[in-house]
Amino acid sequence: MVEEIIIGDAADLASMIETGAGMDNVFFYMRLNKPQHGLTGEQVGHFGNKAVLDDALAHGVRKFFYISVFNSGKMMRSK
Repeated sequence: MVEEIIIGDAADLASMIETGAGMDNVFFYMRLNKPQHGLTGEQVGHFGNKAVLDDALAHGVRKFFYISVFNSGKMMRSK
């Protein structure tokens, strides 16, 4: 059962702070809806993911699940 959904913005790392407060488990998924001028993949993928993970660790989250669909078409054919 999902008790709370939090939406943040990887371009605004401050919006990722306190996302783990009071949580036991975090299921995390991030995507770039459309290309944005001045944003690199590292800013979105690396720094955004790291901000959420660091916050989860700081708040004692017991389990952190990262969900990815990168190359999902290829994964569907894997055995």
